[in-house]
Amino acid sequence: MWRPHCTGDARQPPPRRAVYNAGPGQSGLPQNPESDWRSLVTPADIEALIAAHLPGCAVQVASNDNVHFEAVVVSAAFAGKRPLQRHQLVYAAIGARMGGDIHALSIRALTPDEAAS
Repeated sequence: MWRPHCTGDARQPPPRRAVYNAGPGQSGLPQNPESDWRSLVTPADIEALIAAHLPGCAVQVASNDNVHFEAVVVSAAFAGKRPLQRHQLVYAAIGARMGGDIHALSIRALTPDEAAS
């Protein structure tokens, strides 16, 4: 039941919100949702990308959903580099997939000495 507002014209009901109408029997969602999904990247795909870019490194990548990933990368190439520089090396290996197929990547970038301790 409509009740007048405390302010304004009491004879006019409040304005209605715009409602999206996709038409009769349509939900507005794609008919074949699987065709709109990006191809999923697996932890093994990311491990291969990083290993190809940082030869001689040891890489372990884990994910529960193939969108959010955790990587542990051990490489001698990280020696003498700050954490930001190490992460930049890993991101360079992943390239354009970051922010696309890969939504989030947590990186632990260690030198062999750091990994041993």
